[in-house]
Amino acid sequence: MLTNLLKDFIRYNLNSNNIIGIDGKFEESGINHEELLTNVMSMDFFDRILSSSIAPNGNIRGCYEDIVNEIPINDLLKDLLINNNSENRDLYSMEDRKQFIFQLFKLLVLGGNMNQPDTKTDRYLELTKGIYKDLLTIYKDRLLLYIYSLTYLLTYL
Repeated sequence: MLTNLLKDFIRYNLNSNNIIGIDGKFEESGINHEELLTNVMSMDFFDRILSSSIAPNGNIRGCYEDIVNEIPINDLLKDLLINNNSENRDLYSMEDRKQFIFQLFKLLVLGGNMNQPDTKTDRYLELTKGIYKDLLTIYKDRLLLYIYSLTYLLTYL
């Protein structure tokens, strides 16, 4: 069941017949949500990409264009992020993919309809780091760091 905060956000910001029924009532069945993890504390999380064949020395390698979920894939980084049959799919486990920072990075790399992709990973990583730090609250006591945030991944069914 969706939290009241998510319901209010969706009602206010999204006006889609998939979510708001013909009679104007909210239909939860149109949306899937899951809370994302926020325990990554270092950009070392993305070193796997830099040390693989995807982006040696930070240069994203291209590949033959393919279309997955209506998104053109023309480099190995996009292939990793959205292609379930990618050769590099195992670089990040399902739990890794549920990290908020991973989903944020994915959003920045894939972009939208007017996306102008970059060929260097450092720009994506810098932007991901900046936004991630701005969206999370981190508490520190003498021994431990605590990250607090309510982050959700919303997907339309």
